[in-house]
This record gives sequence, structure tokens and C-alpha cells, in this order.
Amino acid sequence: MIRKLHQPIHELYRDQARKSPEAIALIENQRRITFGELDTLSDNVASSLCVLDVRAGDMVGLHIDRSICWVVAAIGILKAGAAVVPLPPAFPAKRLDDILSHAELSQVIDSPASRLVSPCTRDALCIDEIARREAPAIPTGNCGSSAPAFVLCSSGSTGLPKMIVRNHESFMHRLNWTWQRHPFEPGEICCLKAQVTTTHSIYELFEPLLCGVTVLVIAESIVRDLEAFWRTIVEHGVSRLLMVPSALHASMQIPDFSAPAIRVLVVMGEYIDAKLAERLRAVFPATRIYSIYGSTEASSVLVCDLCGDWNPGEDVPLGEPIASSIELSVLDADLRPVSAGEVGQLYLSGPALFSKYLNDHDLTESALVGLSGRSEKWYDTNDAVRRMPGGSLQFIGRVDDTVKIRGFRVDLKEVEHALLALDAVNQATVVVDQCRAGSGSLLAFVTPSDVDPSRAMQVVKDRLPEYMMPSAIVSVDSFPITERGKLDKNKLVSEYRNRPSNHSEWNNASETEHRVLRVWAEVLGHSAFDVDMSFFEAGGTSLTVFSVVNLLRSEFSAEGLSLSVTTVYQFPTVRLLARQLARIMRGALVDDSGLSPLLVPLKQSKGSDQAPLFLIASAG
Repeated sequence: MIRKLHQPIHELYRDQARKSPEAIALIENQRRITFGELDTLSDNVASSLCVLDVRAGDMVGLHIDRSICWVVAAIGILKAGAAVVPLPPAFPAKRLDDILSHAELSQVIDSPASRLVSPCTRDALCIDEIARREAPAIPTGNCGSSAPAFVLCSSGSTGLPKMIVRNHESFMHRLNWTWQRHPFEPGEICCLKAQVTTTHSIYELFEPLLCGVTVLVIAESIVRDLEAFWRTIVEHGVSRLLMVPSALHASMQIPDFSAPAIRVLVVMGEYIDAKLAERLRAVFPATRIYSIYGSTEASSVLVCDLCGDWNPGEDVPLGEPIASSIELSVLDADLRPVSAGEVGQLYLSGPALFSKYLNDHDLTESALVGLSGRSEKWYDTNDAVRRMPGGSLQFIGRVDDTVKIRGFRVDLKEVEHALLALDAVNQATVVVDQCRAGSGSLLAFVTPSDVDPSRAMQVVKDRLPEYMMPSAIVSVDSFPITERGKLDKNKLVSEYRNRPSNHSEWNNASETEHRVLRVWAEVLGHSAFDVDMSFFEAGGTSLTVFSVVNLLRSEFSAEGLSLSVTTVYQFPTVRLLARQLARIMRGALVDDSGLSPLLVPLKQSKGSDQAPLFLIASAG
């Protein structure tokens, strides 16, 4: 069934709520909310905003974690005619301040669990109060499909985040593709698990919700634990999934992984390589699998059916336009079309594009260009592609400093800007370190060599969200230069990977420590770490933890080892982890290490001149 392309998202929701008011719309832990209840609560939010003079076209911030409350507030903001600006509570205060000062929001909504305190905005409205507050009825149809719906923050090369404005219609091509290609059947259930600053979360929420299908809201703690995540999918009978390739790659490392009975698997956020695509077809034999290409500015514009349009052994093509309204061109440096077999830059046009970068006219003009003889604007993707003889597009790579880390877009220049904020840093460069476990992480280098990496890491942590954090910061005397006078990043990474480890410690390591060291080296792709370096300082990520745990289970299988992902977080160094493994293998029931199971060492002190710092989580 084709929905109206020119009908705003909240009107589509209101229509559905009238059709199935008693059906369950959202599930979060033990809480359930019907379509009618969600409609009423979001109406209250919209009315409260209108009383406070929020008008069509305004921007309203949403400082709430992914939850039912977040959905209530988001739909309410849309009903008020305003655009939703997600402000994840997990973002550092400095980044939130940058967004707030740049966006000039009309209002901000928060929750009792995530109160926003910032000098850059007025007091926030509490969702618990405005969702229950009786307010005058609001008029319907107070904005059209061309009005801004979401403003999504992404990494930017200036050191500040880009704020990408997407209108209601820009999401409809993807929603209609799902509704036409794979209509929902009675009894289906979907899930909302993506970070709320991504288009992934919008599709996860509204594809099912606007069709009367229940959405399970999954907590971040479960999403980060892949084994717990897949158990949740099975337990609730989730029928469709949207995943990034790196998370699927890590999932494939789980021993005896058994694919749940899902109908549709959409892979997006990163380019998927042929090996993973072939593995997915084998592991999910009864599932329709699609690779979808696009960025936040033009998400879900090209689609490849991995079960029908792709032959194993070949590179996975970017695919065909997902809707007839999307046009593409592959152009050379002079903006002329390239011939078959040649490499050019991909340009896109159509209603699927973003509207603008908020309050940044120059950046918008540089990204949306005019082509000779065409009246519409074209988005410069900065992706290099090869037009194949049959018309398909082969992905070659980026032409700028933007990379994808676990599905998130990261502009390396923004990370470098954060490092240069430290007075002691003269130069900074950031590269992607691709480990053997299939998950990339960021590796930062700074000069001079006396820069304190711990201090530099703290400066970056105060400015950037978790997914943009380098796994390690390495201070060096100087950066190597190529014969052409450019920074030799390959040599820099090579020297880092081949730097000598503390062989004396390796030689003095116990048998258990040696076995852990070998597993770490296999996953990380290097051995430049000692027994007291944190796995995450050595280049590990939240995804490669699973590879380490699974290899350790295999390595110590003869000893009957029972090991969880949490153990690596609690004992993040080789020395600590080996001691804990030894205790587990001895059958010790009591942890005699002196470490509470609630204490997670982020970095071990190498001296006694600094007092330890303890960060205490809230009771919630």
C-alpha cells in the first residue's frame, strides 16, 4: 500500500492511531503503551509546546535517552509543527553546548533521568509533566511535508558538528519502499535500537509504527552486548532488523551463532564486503537481505538485493535507486559524466535529499551544487564510484576525510580539532586502524613526544561522543613525510604496529598471561602492548570485545572456562584478566582480587604520584 508522499509523519501516525487505538504501539521492559495512549500523550506534548509559542518550522531539542518517553516527545514535537533535534544525554557537555549555541532552539524537552543543565539554553521542559498536562486542543495540518522534521547531528570538518535538516517527505521514499516491497503481516514486531541521532532510528521507529506494528524499545546496555541483544530478538520474536555491517561481523564471531527467524534484514551504515554478504546469505537462508546505501544527507537512496541482484564472489554493488524520484550521476572533476569502467564522483538528486545544514548557508551551497542544463540541486556525496558496463555502481572509497566507524560517520578533521585544543599539542592526525576482527577504530597521533596521552584523551573525551573517540593517542617526535612532502600516514601506522613491546614483561609472563596475550594479538592485529595496558588503550572496541571473549572461550575450552563480555570490562588488562581466568578455572566462587564487580578500571596508574579518580554511576 502506497502512503501519501506529501503527508507529514505525525498525520500518518494520527491516522493509524484512529484505526488501531487499542493495539500495543511500544514495549519497553515491562511497560506497554497503546496507539491511542501514545496519541493522547503526544497530543499533550504538542499542546504544551504551542502554549509556549512553539510554531511551525521551529526547532525543539530532545534530551532523552531512547525510550517510550523519547517517542512520545518526538511525535509531540512533530504534531506542534516543529522539528526534532536529538540531544543524546550520553554526549559530552561541551558538544551539547556547541549544538545548543549553534541551533538556537525554541525549547528543549528532557526527563527526570536526564536533566539538561547548560548555559546555552533556557530551563528544559520535563516530559513527565508536559505529557500528562491537559492543554487546549491543537489544530491539525499545521505544517506540510516540506517542513523540517528532524535535525540530525553528524561529524563536521570544522571541529563543530554538522546539523542536517531533513523534512518529512525526505523519509517517505524509504518508508514506501518497505511498505510496498515487504508489507507487514499480522503479529509482526520490530525494534528500536539505533542511536537517536541517526536516520536508522527514524526508519526503525516509523516503518512499523505507521502501519500499526508494535515496536520493542531496546536499552543501550542490551544493544552493546551482542549475545544479550540476539537473545532479546529471539525472546520477543522480532521479525525485521536493520544492522550495520560491523555489528553483523562481530555477531558472526559468536560461537554456534544461530540466526533468528526474521523476515527482512537491512544492512546499512557502512559498505558491506562480499565475504560478509556471502556469510549472511548462508546464516540467514530464509531471510530477505538488502544492502542500502546513503548518508544522513541522503539516506537509503540505493538498494541492492543480496539474495537476487548479487552473485557471490563479486563486489557488492551500491544498487539501484530505491524510488523513481531519485536520480544519480557519476561525474569527473569537471562535472562531466564518466564512461563505463571509469571512476567518478557520485551525485544524487531528488526529494530524498536533506534541505540544508542548519544556520550554515556556505556549507549547504558547497554540498548542493547545480549542474549544467539542470534546474535541481545535486548532492555531492564525496564517494568515488566506478560505473560498470552493465550500469551498476562499484564503491571505490571516500574522497575526503570522512570515515564510518560502527555505522557512524566520523570526520577525522573534527577529531583532530579536538586534539589541537590541548595547548601542548603541536600537530595531530587521525587514521582508521582496521583490526583483524573486522571492526575499525580510530588511532590518533600527536606531536611532540612529551604530550601526555592521558591528558589528551581527557580533552577529547570532554568534546566528542563515544563513537568518535580514538582507541589510543600516540605521541611521537615528528610525523614522517613522503617524497612529495605529504604526511605519510601509512608509515605512521606501520611504525605504531611494529613498535617494540615490553619483551621483558612478555618473557616473564605466566602461561595464562601468554595465552591471553596471543588472543589479544590475533584480534588487534599487533603485539605492541604490555600486560598492564588496557585492551581499549591497545586498540580494542566495544565490538572486538566479543571476538576476544569468543577466542578466549575456545583457547580455554579444555579448562571448562565460563567467560562473559563483562569480565573483559572489569579486568581490562592482560595481567588482571589472566588472574581472573585462573580463579575461574580453579572454581573459585569468591573474587579475591580486591576489585568490586562494579569497579571498572579505565586506566591503571603507572606511578604513585597521582590520586585515583572514581566515577560513581547513578542508582538508576
